[in-house]
Amino acid sequence: MVNEPVYHIWMQNWNSFFFLNMRFSSIIPCDFALKYDDDQWPLDNKLQEKLINFSKYKNVIIGKRGFSIKQSYCGYSPENYIETESNEVDHAAVPLLMRPSFIKLDARNKIYRLYGGEDIALSLNSFKLCNITSKIFEMNLKEKQTDGNNQGADKQIISEYKKEKEKNFSLFKNIYCYLIRSGYIPRRWKGFKIPKKDLINITVNHKTIN
Repeated sequence: MVNEPVYHIWMQNWNSFFFLNMRFSSIIPCDFALKYDDDQWPLDNKLQEKLINFSKYKNVIIGKRGFSIKQSYCGYSPENYIETESNEVDHAAVPLLMRPSFIKLDARNKIYRLYGGEDIALSLNSFKLCNITSKIFEMNLKEKQTDGNNQGADKQIISEYKKEKEKNFSLFKNIYCYLIRSGYIPRRWKGFKIPKKDLINITVNHKTIN
């Protein structure tokens, strides 16, 4: 149906965890990678074409949903807070359209947890390293996240979430705080710099394979 090759990676949730499916797509020689969760289906047969056309010649990550940090977060409150375009977010969430090179950027950083937060890490690290903007895009989807058959039924993940609940731990917020401390500046925090005493280095020193 198309002149260019299309690669399909199918990975069910169980035991592959959350970062692995994106890491696989980072090594495929193509311009775009489109990620759906396995319980999402597009009801618009032109959706992929629309997403690609929207992304052409732009350094953007596109998602169905997103999150924007407001005037204070993680105990930090910037002096200057600016408004941005309404569809610009700090992180975009699945379905995602991105370039494989963005995933390679993300792989330069230590992940906070094996499960959860891969969309956050991708967006924030891409913006931090190469000023790549995350945007939300209206998508007509069928979604089945609440049917009881998602990754929340995996024994390993249930165990990890139980530990978090006991510690009153928020994975979502902790990932954001972790990445802000690594040097990410929220999109609406103009001129913000993390205090040196709070700055952490999450760079992974990859080895060259000869």
